[in-house]
Amino acid sequence: MGKPEENGGNGAFELNHFQKDALNELCNIASSHAVTSLAEMTGRTFDMKYRV
Repeated sequence: MGKPEENGGNGAFELNHFQKDALNELCNIASSHAVTSLAEMTGRTFDMKYRV
């Protein structure tokens, strides 16, 4: 896991490039599942737009 933040001591972690990429991919998958479920429940289609 990432290193605890040296300054501030708030318990936050610094993520490396691979950890950030994995977290981003996990969020993309989760949001896609949420939108799919919402579309099925409402009978509507949704267009997901990503801002980078």
